[in-house]
Amino acid sequence: GVFSDYPPEEKIEALELTKWVKLTLCATDKNINAFKPHSRGFLQACACWDLAPNEVLYIGDRMEVDGEGALAAGMPFIILDKSVKSFSWSQEVDGSGSLTSFSGIQHALTTYC
Repeated sequence: GVFSDYPPEEKIEALELTKWVKLTLCATDKNINAFKPHSRGFLQACACWDLAPNEVLYIGDRMEVDGEGALAAGMPFIILDKSVKSFSWSQEVDGSGSLTSFSGIQHALTTYC
């Protein structure tokens, strides 16, 4: 799924991820109506999937909105940070980590799960 502050459909299509994304949520959806880092959108995704926040791994690119929003929702997360030159992943206090590329996600998921 994808949760974005702005309509995500064009981004998903441009990244050629349409066949993989089953849920799209936008901060401006009437049942969310809150921009990140507010937890409402994160929790709405959980409700749509009928999952607890700790059962969802959120992947974002900005700690100040994605990471903080996931933390507020009680959700583990990964921040994809292209400014970092080496791969890092940790399940420290908040379960957060940092990745330098999408290819690192598989490794992080294996580690997390």
